[in-house]
Amino acid sequence: KKMTPSIKAAFRKKAALRNEHDVKQLMEYLPQFQFFKLLPAMLRQDVCHLIEYEQHPPNTVIFRQGDFGDRYYVVHSGSV
Repeated sequence: KKMTPSIKAAFRKKAALRNEHDVKQLMEYLPQFQFFKLLPAMLRQDVCHLIEYEQHPPNTVIFRQGDFGDRYYVVHSGSV
C-alpha cells in the first residue's frame, strides 16, 4: 500500500494527538511490513498510538553498530 498524504499526515502527528481515524489508517498501512504483519491486531493498534515519523537528510547517521537500541526503525525510502 502506498503512503498517501493522509497516512503521512497521521504519521507526522504527535502520537498523543492522533485520533481514531489516524490510528485506523496506520493499522491498514503497517501490515505491509513483515514485522508489523506478525503482531496481533491489539498490539499493532498500541504501536499506532506510539509510532513516530522521522525524516533525515541523506548520509545522516541514525545509529551505529553497538549502540543501545531504544527504537525500532522502518525505512520507508532510502537505504541503510
